[in-house]
Amino acid sequence: MKIGNPQTPYRQALSIEQAYEGIISAIENAKDLLAEANLLLENQHWARACALAILAIEETGKEGVIFRILLADDEKELKSEWKLYRDHRFKNLSWIIPRLLDLGIIKREELRHFFASNRREHTFYLDRLKQKSFYSDITSDGVWRSPKYCITEDQARAIISAAKDVVGSAPGPLSTREGLELWVKHLKTINKDNQSDWDEAFWNCFMEAKSRGLWDEEELELFLGKYFRKS
Repeated sequence: MKIGNPQTPYRQALSIEQAYEGIISAIENAKDLLAEANLLLENQHWARACALAILAIEETGKEGVIFRILLADDEKELKSEWKLYRDHRFKNLSWIIPRLLDLGIIKREELRHFFASNRREHTFYLDRLKQKSFYSDITSDGVWRSPKYCITEDQARAIISAAKDVVGSAPGPLSTREGLELWVKHLKTINKDNQSDWDEAFWNCFMEAKSRGLWDEEELELFLGKYFRKS
């Protein structure tokens, strides 16, 4: 049987409508994956429950990458951002954020430092756990291991708990057509190499989102208090 070539991956710019549809599609799929993970958990299939929960985290991570794609200026940036969109390890960064907040690592500067020094470790851990949840493999001491013997109930429940935090916080308040338009309006043309320009653009974008009723005032104040030093 002849199998045709896979379709060439899309690497072009996104319209606001395309971005919105992409985010909604990803979040809906993430919720389905998490629901299926819970069904597997109830039936004591720890490995597959863990695997689907990790896929739900990765699928939710597409939301943030789509925001990045909207700001890409040229073909080179678009190629780079679409590569991140299809990078499973990059998309699973979002799983650790609620844990950082619990630890009190909540200021923007602290988060940037933390990710700079720990990003590889955290993305590797989750990706490796996903591989162990799906596939049999041989260990460094020459012993073959099956997923059902590698993933414990505690591990599965911990990852599903993390996935609930991640999926439950999505989509974000700017992930509407109007919110995405604001994002592009305030951030598309700034100097991306200038941190103060980023800060000012973020601030102005969030303030306009609040004035339009896109972001609950109390939630926005909590967010800004955590990530910005402005008052």
